Order: sequence, then C-alpha cells, then structure tokens
Amino acid sequence: MIVITTKRGGKIPTITFNSTLQAARVSFFPKLQKSFGYGAGEITDPYGNYGYVPYENQQFGPAFDGSIQPLGIPLEDGSIQMLPYSNAHYKDKVDFWNTGLTFQNSLSVAGEDFYVSIEDANIKGLVPDDVNRRTSLRFNGGKHVGKFTVNYGLNYILQNYDVVNEAGFQNTLPSLYTGGIFFQVMQVADNVPLLNYKDWRNNKFAQYSNYYDEYSINPYWLIGNIRTKGREDDFLGSVDASYQFLPWLKASARLSTNLAFQNTTNTNAPVVVSDWATNVAKRSATIYSNKPGSVGTDENFTSRVNLDYFLSGDHLITNDFTVKYIVGGSIRQDISKDVQVGGNNLVVPYLYNVSVRSGDANVQNFSGGTVTDNAFPYNNNFNIQSRLLSAYGSVGFGYRGWAYAEFTGRNDWDSRLLKQNRSFFYPAVNASVVLSDALEPIRNSNLISYLKLRGAVSKSGNVNLNPYSLSATYNQPVGFPYGNNVGFTANQTIPAPDLKPEFVDTKEAGIELGFLKNRINFEATYFYQYNSNQILRVSQSAMTGYTIGLANAADFKNYGVEMDLGLSPLIRIGKGRIDLKVNATYNDNEVTQTFGNLPVVIGGSSQFIQNAVGSPTISNVAVVGKPAFSFQMTDYARDSSTGKVIVDAVTGMPSQAASPVIRGRTLPLWIIGITPSFSIGNFSISMTWDYKGGHDFFSGLGSDEDFAGISEHSADYGRKRFVYPNSVYLSGGKYVPNTSVQVQDGNYNFWSSAINTSIATNYYASAAAWRLRELNISYNLPMKWLGNQQAIKNVTLSLVGKNLLLFVPKSNQWGDPEFNYSSTGNTFGLASSYQSPASRLIGGSLTVQF
Repeated sequence: MIVITTKRGGKIPTITFNSTLQAARVSFFPKLQKSFGYGAGEITDPYGNYGYVPYENQQFGPAFDGSIQPLGIPLEDGSIQMLPYSNAHYKDKVDFWNTGLTFQNSLSVAGEDFYVSIEDANIKGLVPDDVNRRTSLRFNGGKHVGKFTVNYGLNYILQNYDVVNEAGFQNTLPSLYTGGIFFQVMQVADNVPLLNYKDWRNNKFAQYSNYYDEYSINPYWLIGNIRTKGREDDFLGSVDASYQFLPWLKASARLSTNLAFQNTTNTNAPVVVSDWATNVAKRSATIYSNKPGSVGTDENFTSRVNLDYFLSGDHLITNDFTVKYIVGGSIRQDISKDVQVGGNNLVVPYLYNVSVRSGDANVQNFSGGTVTDNAFPYNNNFNIQSRLLSAYGSVGFGYRGWAYAEFTGRNDWDSRLLKQNRSFFYPAVNASVVLSDALEPIRNSNLISYLKLRGAVSKSGNVNLNPYSLSATYNQPVGFPYGNNVGFTANQTIPAPDLKPEFVDTKEAGIELGFLKNRINFEATYFYQYNSNQILRVSQSAMTGYTIGLANAADFKNYGVEMDLGLSPLIRIGKGRIDLKVNATYNDNEVTQTFGNLPVVIGGSSQFIQNAVGSPTISNVAVVGKPAFSFQMTDYARDSSTGKVIVDAVTGMPSQAASPVIRGRTLPLWIIGITPSFSIGNFSISMTWDYKGGHDFFSGLGSDEDFAGISEHSADYGRKRFVYPNSVYLSGGKYVPNTSVQVQDGNYNFWSSAINTSIATNYYASAAAWRLRELNISYNLPMKWLGNQQAIKNVTLSLVGKNLLLFVPKSNQWGDPEFNYSSTGNTFGLASSYQSPASRLIGGSLTVQF
C-alpha cells in the first residue's frame, strides 16, 4: 500500500492518493496421503495386491518405489510419458493455485463541503485465469444555510469479471462427477507433473483427447473452457435534508436508492475428441465423446428506493429532566427483473449465440422462496415488486445525566404477506443508570472509575420471504411447448397457506465497570432471545407432489453472555507498553417448537452443486430439545449400550444404520477474541487471535477423497487389512469388543465402497479452531531522517497479515471449518468439494502525508 496525502487545512482541499498491494496464497490444505499411486484393482498379483494402472484416477495402486513407469496410454504417434513412480510432484497441488493479487489505486479530493474520489481495483484470483476489475466513482456534498441543511451523495461502481464456472461442469459432463476444481486438482497423483498440463492447447499430453486420465479431466482445460463473464453496474444515491423549526424540533427527510444492472454469460466450449481417441484407443465414452457447446445469458435489474421522514428533537424539561424524541415513517419499494435464455446445442463451435442452436432454447423459471434461500433466490425470468411501509416513534428521558430510559415502537405493513398478516407491531424499552455519577462514594473512589447498569426488552419483526411466495408456482417442463400444445408442471415448493412474520423477543441486562482510572475496563451482558415463527424451507416426501414446503416451521431460543475486558496498559516496559483486549461470547440455543413437533429438515447435501454416487446424506435439522440447529446424517449400526460400531463377526465389515442419527450443533457455543498490542515510540504491533468452539461441521470433501484414495486417513493402515477401530461384534447373544476380526480388504474395496464413503459421520468433526486472524505492524519514520524540509509531514510503513495461522483438532483432516457450501440460508457447517482452498493474505503499505 502506498498512500500520499496532500493537506493544506482550513478551506483548502485535501488531496489523497492511495495505492495498495495485497497477495494471497493457499494454505491449510486437507491432509493427503503421499505413499500410493494409481490403481483400482484392474491389475493384481497372485497374492491379490493391486498393481499400477497408468490411466486411473483412483489411488489404490502400489506404494511409490521410484521406478520409471508409464503415465497414461500411448498416443496416436506412439509417444507415452515415462516418469519416476514417486511423490516428487506432491507440491504441484499447491503450486497449481495462483498467488492472488489485488492492486488498488484511489485518488480523492476533500473540501469544506464536498468529497470526490475515484478508485480502481485489479484482482487476480487464486484460480488460474480468474480476473476481476472494479472501478468506482464517489461524490458527496453538503450545505448548511441558516436552519436548513442538505447532504447528498452518489456512488457508481463498475465491475467486470471473468471466472471459471464450476456449476457449469455438469452441463458439459452430465454423467461425470467432477467435484469442482479443488477436487480435480487433489486427485492428481503425486507422480504426475500437473503443472506441465497448463498449455492444454499446444502440449500434446495436455490436450483433451490425449490426457493421461481415463476418468477425469485436465483441470486446466476445465478452467479455460467453462467460464462465466459478466458486468455489474451499481448506482447508490442519497439526499437528506433537515430544517430546524424550533430549538426543540427538527424535520428531516432522506431519500436513498440502490440500482444494480447485471449481465452474465455462461459459456461451455464444445468437446472435440479425435477419431483416434474414439475409434482406435476406445477411450471412455463418458468423457471422450464429442459434445456441442452451450451458452446461457442472463440480464437482471434490481432497485431499492427508500424514503425516511421524521420529526426529532430534545428538550430540557427542568434542570434535572431531559426528553429526546423522534416520530416518523418510511416507504421502501423493491423491484427486480430478470431475463434469461440459453442454448445447449450450439451448431457453430465457439460462437456463443443462442440463435445458432439446434432444438429448443433453455428458459428457466421463477420459483419464489425465502430471502435466504441457498439457491439463486428466484431462479430466472421474472418481474417482481414489493413494498414495505413503516411508522415508528421513540421517546427517551434523562435524569441529571446519569439515569436514562427510552421507549420505542414500530409498525410495518409488508406486501409480501397476505392482507390479514401484513401489519405487525414491535416495541422496545431500555434503561440505564451510571452509578459512578449518581453515588458520591463511587464518584470519589480511587478504585472504581466507572459503573453503569443497563437493561433492555425488545421485540423485532421480519419477513423472510421473496415476493410472490404465498402460492405454488408452475413452469413449462422440458419439451414444452410442443408445437401448439402447452404444458405446465408444479415447481418443487409448496408454501403454507397462512405465512406470518418472524419475531425475535429479546431481554438483556448488562454491567460496565472501569477500575484504576479506567486502566481496567470490563463489560458483561446477559441476553435471552426467543425466535418465533421462523420461515424455513422444509424437506418433505415427494409423495406430496412437492419436495419442499415453506412454513413458519420452528421456534427456538438463544441465551448466553457477552464479556469484554480491556487492560490499558497491561504492563509498561520502559518507554513501551503492552495493551490487551479480550472478548468472549457464550451463546447456547435450543429448538422449542417445530411444525407438528416433528423433526424439520432445513437443507443439506441435497442442495450441493453435485453429489457423487455413494456420497453421504446429511442435513441441518430442527428437533425440539436440540440445538438450533443440529445435523441429521447417515451412520453405522452401533451397540446402543456403548456406542461402538457393530461389525460382522466373519468379515469384520460395519454396516449402515437403518435410520439417520441426529448429533451436534451448527453454530459455535463459544467465540473468543484476544488482541494484544505493543507500542514504543513510533513503533506498534498488534495481533488478533480468535477461537470458535463447541460446534461441528461436515466436509463432503472427505468422502470424495476416500473414494479417490487420496485422503491421509485412507493410508493409515498401509492399505492392509485392519481391525475396524472401536468396534464390537455379536458373540453368544451379546456384543463383545473386536480385537482380531479384520475387514475383508484394507484397500479399494473398503475405502472407496459405499460402506465407508456414504457414512456421513466419517466426515463429521469438531469445528473448533484457533486462528491468528490478523497481524498489523507499523512504524512512523522520525522526521529528522528526511532532513530539514517542510513538505512531508508524516511517513508510515506498515505490514498486514490475515489468516496467518490455523489450529484445529486432529479429527479435522479437511481444512478450514469456516467453509460453508452457501453464504446464504439457514444452513451452516456443511461443506462440499465445490470450494477453493483456504488462503492467507499478506500486504504492505507506505503512507506519506504532505
């Protein structure tokens, strides 16, 4: 970062130039085995040991021995790759990813009553060839004339992006489970020179028809041929005006708008396979078959216009009592429009135009749902509008500057609900007493510097619905219209007939304490929240005609305590000082009621972009008496008295339980932050550590790793037969500990089989993690170093690092537990293979002020 500031003071404008450079690298990779190469039982020796198969993608072959072995099959010209059978290329999985770079420049001019800035950010992603360019222009101004004040602002943001479209892989390869770029990279064996295949156009061994693997695709080809390109234009504007009618009465109004225009094109290049690969080499038709290109274009527009208007003021009633008040209303209007069309059979290769397709166009349909749906909120092709009207008021009283009480109320009218449910009211009251000002013994205390007690009771309302979600919707299925015949089928969601707003009732009480002239500061707040009428998407039997119900499906409560401790300074060391800030939150929750008091499945692995055959089934679920929310997942059959896995007394193999189990919690029970800092003279250093614990997560990556034979866990027993750990078997009518009955096969037939990969509890672990979230170092150069000059006022050098260290329990073999398959919705703690590896960021800055 380079910052140059020109400052004159007073009415002379201040000019600031800022330049920032940040670099990110992948970190916290899953734990992978580095001992075995390709093979899945196609070749065995007389003793049943698996041999090396040079065209496989599963790594259940022999241990690496350094011998020279072929990779892939002989090409049309007879050439074949001959390479050492060793783990020499295990680092290629890390080096595959870019060093992500963000280079940002900005220029701003600030005057007495205006501010204007322009900013440009050029972003190179971690995924090769991914780029993003963001440019913004901002103008703010204001004027104060007598009793009238006006402020206004306009912000324009232009964004262009060109990124790999992982969700589009299945359009090109509908019969193949790809698992995303991350998984495609990880399943490359350690003897394979992955980085050599970057030039998929010219390197004959990297070309589509010649790639060594019979069952997966060169990840560089996927990146280069399945893309999303788009542009987004955002306009944010606001104007607010106020007039002071009387010393105790001011009228204000604020009009704001947010307009967004977006167009996106998803392109899938055609798959062109050579005649040799198809007819001579007889390569797998699943991958090595010609496929036409496809294109999908989408244009959408969203707008939000909000008008707030209110009267406010404060007044000294007597010398002891003050009153502060506000009364007003707001009007909000949201409009969204989307037009989408696509073609799956383009007849001219690489011409991505829907008009040159064969067959019908692909037109998606509106589906409705909740605001926090995990899928795209509305799907495509819609024109929707909603309005929210509000009236609110607040009055607060103060006594002698140390006692305060405030009463508020708000009523909303929301068009997304039925007429009889549109109006809902929610009030609040809070009060506080500063005892260190009120009581003379405390006011004169050398120990207690500050003491405040506070409490609040409130209710808030929310409508978690998209417009037009109160009725089932229908669309034309594939094949319709058929000539002049039209046909419609129901979409997958059926809403409850009488959806109501969600409410949160909150009670809290707190204390604030300062000791030793505020050298020690402590705050604590106890809170209790009751969340009622939560609108959730509920999975249900397809026998109903709809796989998802939309209902006020659950109530739950949150309760806990938030604590903050500040020690400033903690200790002095000569001319330096160490400060410390610690915060901790304990937040427990429990489902108190569900729809019909039955378990409510909210969402889970069924909503992943793609699932492999034999993948586990896991969902977030609301169950009365359990945390909000828990996991419902497949598990092994277990001895009810000990919880140990039951295995067959002859084969040593476990079996899947008849019913799924419910375990754990999705949200952390504890969140702790620790921020120590040290400063001396012009130098300072600070870091932020945080801990999250008491919750769990599921990694779909683990199942895919086991199937491919790449997980570290799959090599724990050297691919030999083993006694399934912590197991029992039935003997003499009772379960006895298993110490000798080994599984039939400790290699492919165990690790890649459904009895392992389809059991969700195998990939379920504690989500606890300590991490160094951020590190900041800065130094202000002594001005005497710059000689006897007047132009430069200050020079600061600084470094920043983010996500530098991560510590997780041994049970977590899959990386950062904060990954979730979706950034929206009510589901948490669920990760699929469609993710990028975690990264750490390092940046630097130079700030110069004139």
